[in-house]
Amino acid sequence: MPGDAEDSDGFGERLVARDLDGDGFSDLAVFSSGEDLSASGGGVVTVLWGRAGGLSGAGAAIIKAPTGFTGSDLSGGDF
Repeated sequence: MPGDAEDSDGFGERLVARDLDGDGFSDLAVFSSGEDLSASGGGVVTVLWGRAGGLSGAGAAIIKAPTGFTGSDLSGGDF
């Protein structure tokens, strides 16, 4: 997975498990409010893609969250 783990990242504050890309495998969207990859201060959502062998960090998507995003409205989407 991209990025370095830091105590203040808050990785896993909110989670959504769902087939986000329509390939038949469950994916996992993970919200991290304290991740500093985002200059906006909104944190990031990391998407781990599912495959036949389970979740994979390879090719994980990092989406910068907008300012004020709390993850409470994190829900399944169509990526």
